Amino acid sequence: MNREEPLGRSTSCMPSIIKNDPRWFADPHRKPYTTQVRLESTLPQYWLFNPAYAQVETEHAWSQGWMDITQNGMIPEAAADKPFKRVEEIFAKYPIKQA
Repeated sequence: MNREEPLGRSTSCMPSIIKNDPRWFADPHRKPYTTQVRLESTLPQYWLFNPAYAQVETEHAWSQGWMDITQNGMIPEAAADKPFKRVEEIFAKYPIKQA
């Protein structure tokens, strides 16, 4: 792929390059994308601040339930019990102290 035609899938990792190249702002669709992903501040994902939920995400607990439905033929109610139980186990390891 030509560097000049990223098709909205990537931007330069250096904001100074974007700011000095009018090509990033010429297309009406590319301008908001470029501005959002490289020039504005972003917020970190929630699990960055919560070690319990970070582990839930790392283990793909919710996806495991979906896979039980789609690949193993479980009914949704039964498949939901497994990830909820695992999430409870994980959160039990990281108690939140009350002030």
